[in-house]
Amino acid sequence: GMYSELRTWGIHAFPFVGIVSITSDDADKGSRPADAPDQIQLDNFTVVPTNGLIRDFYTGHYTGINKANVVLNEADSLLAAEAVTQEDFNQSTAEARFIRAYLYFNLVRTFGGVPKVDALVTDQGDFNIPRASAEEIYSLIISDLQYAEANLPVSWDVAFIGRPMKTSAQGMLAKVYAYQENWAGALQSAQNVINSGQH
Repeated sequence: GMYSELRTWGIHAFPFVGIVSITSDDADKGSRPADAPDQIQLDNFTVVPTNGLIRDFYTGHYTGINKANVVLNEADSLLAAEAVTQEDFNQSTAEARFIRAYLYFNLVRTFGGVPKVDALVTDQGDFNIPRASAEEIYSLIISDLQYAEANLPVSWDVAFIGRPMKTSAQGMLAKVYAYQENWAGALQSAQNVINSGQH
């Protein structure tokens, strides 16, 4: 379920294209002027609070983050019940933390600070989570990616192609560090990918 969420409308369809590409010089909102007013707002930098693409991007990413947190919660329960090995626990939690870091990286680059939801929310009283600073979100992203780097496999069996591996976390860390102007960290993480011999 966590992986399938990456293919949904709110994460990697028109909302993503609009926010990432149409607001830049990478793409332009084509076709007829009246057929996609939310995209036109992004293209013209005239976004209003009711923009559906912004809403779908935001809620889609938090749906994915929730699914990653479900995996982390279930993994904790299974480890406590001795229903999984420590190795399986480490690998599964590394996958979930990589996905969560990726989703938060998209959010923080788009909105700056956002609510930090790093555990499963089960009590309705916990639903009103204040906005964290961008620095707090970047700290969570880096922590998740460092854990992923340490616990993801170097490669996967062909049945699991597409899942993140060690160099996926290293590559993401390089990009995160570059966004923070931590050039030494970005260089080291990029060199780790290059030196892996995997690519």
